[in-house]
Amino acid sequence: MTHWARFGCLLIALSVLACQAGPVGNEEPILEVQQDVSAPLGKAYCTIPVTGVGTKNMEDDYLPHVITCENGGANLQALKAQAIAARSVAYYAMATKGSICDGQGCQVYSCGAKPSAKAYQAVKETAGIYLSYGGMLTYGFYVSGDNNTSAPSCKGSSSHPMEKYVTYNSGLSGTSVKQTSLGYIGPPGYGQNRGCMSQWGARCLEANKSYDYKQILQFYYGADIKLLTATGSCVGPADGDGDGVTDDKDNCPSAKNADQKDTDTDGKGDACDTDDDGDGVADATDNCPLDANKAQADTDKDGKGDACETDDDGDGVADASDNCPLVSNKAQTDTDKDGKGDACETDDDSDGVNDDADNCPAIGNADQKDLDDDGKGDACDDDEDGDGVADASDNCPQKANADQADADDDGQGDACDTASGTGGAGGGGAGGSSGSSGSGGKSTGGSAGQQTKLVDDGGDDGGCSTSGRPSGSSLAVIGALAALAFASRRRRMS
Repeated sequence: MTHWARFGCLLIALSVLACQAGPVGNEEPILEVQQDVSAPLGKAYCTIPVTGVGTKNMEDDYLPHVITCENGGANLQALKAQAIAARSVAYYAMATKGSICDGQGCQVYSCGAKPSAKAYQAVKETAGIYLSYGGMLTYGFYVSGDNNTSAPSCKGSSSHPMEKYVTYNSGLSGTSVKQTSLGYIGPPGYGQNRGCMSQWGARCLEANKSYDYKQILQFYYGADIKLLTATGSCVGPADGDGDGVTDDKDNCPSAKNADQKDTDTDGKGDACDTDDDGDGVADATDNCPLDANKAQADTDKDGKGDACETDDDGDGVADASDNCPLVSNKAQTDTDKDGKGDACETDDDSDGVNDDADNCPAIGNADQKDLDDDGKGDACDDDEDGDGVADASDNCPQKANADQADADDDGQGDACDTASGTGGAGGGGAGGSSGSSGSGGKSTGGSAGQQTKLVDDGGDDGGCSTSGRPSGSSLAVIGALAALAFASRRRRMS
């Protein structure tokens, strides 16, 4: 508990009319502020007992009347600054005493002036906001200041009796901020006393420098003065991070994220979520931080996971049109035209035989026929019989015949020609003798393997026979003739 400091003589010397609408003399208690109040506050004070008047609604009644009585002729931004300073005083009174007096010793509520629409607007648009520094509620000291305060400095004359309480802390912070002699003077940087605002000066700053209420407050209370917002039914939910989303609805109440983006819909916004996609991999090391991919697959090893990659295999063909999106195949070869590229196909020719066992993997050949057993199927073998002669010029492409013999010169090799003249009926045997000539005829013996035929040459005895050996009928005739000759000889001999 700090010591009370009282300067009653100042109250007498600075006494002015209390009910005048506008800046009037010294509106703050002289050196009565004595007790620390921690901030942030636990809640907003929605009502306030006013001595001699009764309990008033803080936001809808008390503050609109106070800022009207204290600085009613100001414009909106100066009125907002006034509302925040007055609320800080009222909150301090409630925290330390539970009530507040009505008059210059505290704040003027009763002056007979009706709050304007602008006064109500100033209070509403700053609802629940109060001053704070160093973890303490800052008492918002303010006085009228010099009524001749003007641009460009917006600082009053030091000869004016109210100016000695005004502090100018623009750009200052920490222990450099000057405290006002109106209240308890604490150690440097003390959070309860951070200076005193001039009401005439606030008007000047708004009108001539276009300052908003925050800049006005910083001009008098220091660059590091904090504006905290109390929560409560009378001010609505707080918006701690100032992103326009109240804390009760904000999925990141301590981090600005007006868009409320929540990729994994876990109720925690991306702005404060260390695993945005909820895949169990922290964003800092996730190769697709906004697309769930626990396995972290990265086919082309480019540091960008497949889940968020448009060309997984890095072959220059987008996944949407790649017939092998996970296997690099820039050429997009697809032998069987089934929409699946050969690079990722196990049966390129779709013949039912997998490529690793197919003797013609790029040509359909379900039967796997391989005439020469060379491991290359006939469907893709240009020398099926393996005789060293390509099928295109082989006269027996399916029967080995390296010599390409073709006796009858019909383009079909002897090896596969069934009408080549070999092995015919009646043909001469191997090493056949020459035929004998009969009366009026002649016989020519054929070579081995040649077919034999009889030709009538018109001779007297009617025949010329060319034969490799006698036929069955010829032998019968010869036998008969021999028998007759033998019988005739025997008759002669007898």
